[in-house]
Amino acid sequence: MRIGAPQLFRHAAAEAAAQTAIALHHAARSGTGQHVDVAAQLAGIRTLMNAQSFHLLEHRELMRVGPYAGYSHARFRMVMPCADGHVAALIVGGQLGGTAMRTLFDWAHAEGVAVDPAADAMDFREVNFATMDTAFFDGVCGTLEALFARHTKAEIYERAVQDRLLVAPLSDVADLRDDVQLADRGFFQPLPDGTGTVPGRWARLSATPLRAPSPAPRIGQHGAEVLAEPRRLPAPAAAEGNTAPFEGLRVLDLSWVGVGPMTAGYLANQGATVIKVESSARPDILRLTPPFLDGRPGLNNSHFCANMNASKAGLGVDLARPEAAVVWRIIEEWADVVLESFTPRTLRGWGMDWAAVSARRPDIVMLSTCMQGQTGPRADYRGFAT
Repeated sequence: MRIGAPQLFRHAAAEAAAQTAIALHHAARSGTGQHVDVAAQLAGIRTLMNAQSFHLLEHRELMRVGPYAGYSHARFRMVMPCADGHVAALIVGGQLGGTAMRTLFDWAHAEGVAVDPAADAMDFREVNFATMDTAFFDGVCGTLEALFARHTKAEIYERAVQDRLLVAPLSDVADLRDDVQLADRGFFQPLPDGTGTVPGRWARLSATPLRAPSPAPRIGQHGAEVLAEPRRLPAPAAAEGNTAPFEGLRVLDLSWVGVGPMTAGYLANQGATVIKVESSARPDILRLTPPFLDGRPGLNNSHFCANMNASKAGLGVDLARPEAAVVWRIIEEWADVVLESFTPRTLRGWGMDWAAVSARRPDIVMLSTCMQGQTGPRADYRGFAT
């Protein structure tokens, strides 16, 4: 099926907006403007994530075939039917998804679903999919398909929030219109003429909220207003004109997987000092994700993780341990910016959420990038790019 939207140009537009904002920041500091040249083709390479490196590092390809995803000979159905539509399930073991997989099989048992015995006997926290045969993959998918067929998208979604399952509904327009999380966060905004609603603020800034959306302009609609604007005087050139835009900025990166690490990477590539905080007890799960150097899994062998975290320094500390509070206070005082992607209850439990950090450091900036935001009935939904 062909994708019906020009995704490449949307990604290029996002890159252009980010780089233009960086150039404006640099101009405000230095008094020197510059030309921002964005190639849509190159912007699109990042959307391939880890796929482009499999052939080089592991001499194999990462394949997506319809509703299936495959790595090596593993082949799982990601999109499965349910009682009133379809859901997407991330079938993965180990630290990333082993506990969630066991919870799904326990749910199937509780409902009397015919569970595949070979799959059920596996410890999903330890299983190595590369050593399993196709009967195992078929058994896992068959069990989950039988379970999901008994339930609606809404029922499965609520169970996913409750039990932290890596499952999400495939939503149509009606589902999005009636979504309780989007409603709670006021995402859909009424048009000025009252004829309907449109998607609104996708992010919440506590001090400088995004403007409400307005209709696209008619040709020449605001010509008189634009021409009446006072002329902007150029800023005086400064001695720091050749320094990197974010030189001197200090960033703590507590995020993991994709969005947060990529954001911190932009800052690092433009001169910021970025410290990635993780521990061997709870490493960024991207370290466990292929492709691996020479095909050998290892905490320091993942190209995916390396690509997302280049140009950063690393600090090893287990923030879940009580004694980590002492280290946290030190690095919190050091930082200008904190990035994190935990579900909201995690940092609240550690005393490291926005309310606690801003009370101690009212000048700090914190970016939270969890799946569904910090508020709302599904704020603690756990997932990855669902």
